[in-house]
This record gives sequence, C-alpha cells and structure tokens, in this order.
Amino acid sequence: MTQAFNSFVSGLPGATTLTGTELIPLIQGGASSQSTPSALKTYLTSAVSSVSGTPSANIDYGASPPSGYVAGVTNRLILTPSANLSVLGLLSAPDGWAVLIKNASATYSITFPHHGAGTSTNQFDNASAASVVLPPLGAALANYVVNEWTFS
Repeated sequence: MTQAFNSFVSGLPGATTLTGTELIPLIQGGASSQSTPSALKTYLTSAVSSVSGTPSANIDYGASPPSGYVAGVTNRLILTPSANLSVLGLLSAPDGWAVLIKNASATYSITFPHHGAGTSTNQFDNASAASVVLPPLGAALANYVVNEWTFS
C-alpha cells in the first residue's frame, strides 16, 4: 500500500503558487478527509501566542510583563532590546509551561541572571547559578518548573 501511494504521489506534477483554496487530502480521526492550505495555516498559527517587547533598560517582567503577555497562554516572547540589558524575571505560569524567547536584535545581548529580582516564583533558576546570555538573534526555551523558570 505504501509503495503504491508513494508511486502515485511521485507521479503528480509539481504545484505552482498556492492560493489557499486547493484541496489537500489528510487523515482525521482515522478517516480520509480533505482540507485547504488556508485552514491548515489557521490551525498552525492559532497554536502560537506571540508577544513582542522593546526593552531599553534592565526590566523585571515578573513585576511588569510586556503588553499582551498572559501567563499560561503566551508561548513566544520576541524581544528587541535597544542596549545590552538584563531581564530579571518573568511572570509565573502553570507548571510545565514553556516560552520561546527570541532576541530579535542584531546588535545587543539579553542576560537572564540567576535569581535576578522580584519574587522567587518569577525568577530564573539557571544551571550552576550562572547568568544565561541570549546573543543577538539568538533564541532559548524557558520552562516553568516547580515555581521557577529554567532554560533548556
């Protein structure tokens, strides 16, 4: 069956620019179905809750989170610092929650100090009690585990 399907797919002509209304076959709940690129895009982007911030000095996002940040909902934080700076904390979230933190600056670094400031439930608990530095254009995954943020 797999061989026949692979031969069928490899024999199809290449697609041109997609409009979003084309039908794509898929399996949903064990049954054959179809969808469109537009519906798939909606599904995939709804799983990402992104917030951006432009800090210009050291900041404690535990005490004052970026506009739009919702603990347990926001899972991507894009920061564009205008100087090298430190993020001292991040608002606590449900246990096991993860936030991808992206440094969108091509010039400046962001430092996440070990137990930087604020309440203990908003702090970063870094390995070896060292600061974690996110270089320009770098990204890291922060996980909220047992009342502290850690980096993977």
